[in-house]
Amino acid sequence: RLCRGGRTLRDVEKVLDDEGARKVEVEILRAQKKKALEESQQYRSAYEQQLVAQLNVGVDGEAVKALRQKAELECVVLELTEYVTAKEMQLETLKQINDALSDELKQLAKGNMKKNEV
Repeated sequence: RLCRGGRTLRDVEKVLDDEGARKVEVEILRAQKKKALEESQQYRSAYEQQLVAQLNVGVDGEAVKALRQKAELECVVLELTEYVTAKEMQLETLKQINDALSDELKQLAKGNMKKNEV
């Protein structure tokens, strides 16, 4: 049997079944949206409380910014210190390799001199 638009009874039943699933999905999405809005409000409230607490203590935005920058700079200094230490170790290793190669070249040169003298 055909309905409007050339749809069969199965097509209509499928749409009706899908509608039930869509209603459930919409309810789930609405609940998730409500939860997200509540969390957002909690974060906003906590942020505002933090700002009020900072003002009460006498810490203004510039001081907070300076403290944040100080922490970032300390991290950069730590990273650079580690980098420099690693480079120093590499240089020490290269010096040791150069010394070993120099000694080997001296030994080879001595060996050539003795052969040439004979």
